Amino acid sequence: MAAKTWESDFRYPAMQASVRKFRDDFPDDLFATEESFCVPVGDRPVRGWTPGKTMLVALVLGFALLGGGVAILSFVDEEADDISATLLTLLAVTSSLSGIAMFFLPLLLDRYLVAWCIGWRGKELLDQPDGDVFAAEVSDTDRTRMKIQIDGDDYVLVRMDETQGRLWIEGVSARYQVQRRDVLAIEPFQFMNYLGAELEYRIDDETSLRIAIARVSMLWEVTNQLPFLAFLRKRIPNRPLRYLQTWWTGVEEAELVVDGAS
Repeated sequence: MAAKTWESDFRYPAMQASVRKFRDDFPDDLFATEESFCVPVGDRPVRGWTPGKTMLVALVLGFALLGGGVAILSFVDEEADDISATLLTLLAVTSSLSGIAMFFLPLLLDRYLVAWCIGWRGKELLDQPDGDVFAAEVSDTDRTRMKIQIDGDDYVLVRMDETQGRLWIEGVSARYQVQRRDVLAIEPFQFMNYLGAELEYRIDDETSLRIAIARVSMLWEVTNQLPFLAFLRKRIPNRPLRYLQTWWTGVEEAELVVDGAS
């Protein structure tokens, strides 16, 4: 199958408009400007090693460790001496717990995982003294075009810069800056086990970009697998939505009332 190109990407019109902005004088540091933009990093949207591939490796390793724990327990029998049985049991428990940990580790370390894939741009963003930073995935908001895949559209680090009133977003495949004055809408987003926000912002007078910024919610996935727990969905926090609404409106997160399902 042919590699995905920027021309077929939903962000392409916004990228063209962004490049036109800086056509006459392309700055050395895009984030030193006061413009909203979306510019590509490479010649293809996503290539090489990505956080999605790392998470897949962690998932496979997690199942392998769980299986290893069960296999080790099978060697424990009634005729084994107490010391051998105890050691094998401890080894089996350690292997099983390590397998479970592998399922959650990528989610707990996602900021550093994305920063590692981005390189120096991610390190520079994380080293900033002010502003909250979170990791997320960026995708098209058109749910009819969505599908679950390893690489997705983009993996990003989002920094909410209160001082300059902007979002500084570094991605594996693109770079984004959103000035507060250019925000047109921030709305709830939910797809499968992803929770987040739809963000629409103005690039120029004729062009805007609408993206979904979302994270995997393990709690939401639990309610999908166990439908009798669906009543808990209203208590699941949609953190990307709350963070972005707080940044946009200036209202503290604790004052926002947002359902995870909304």
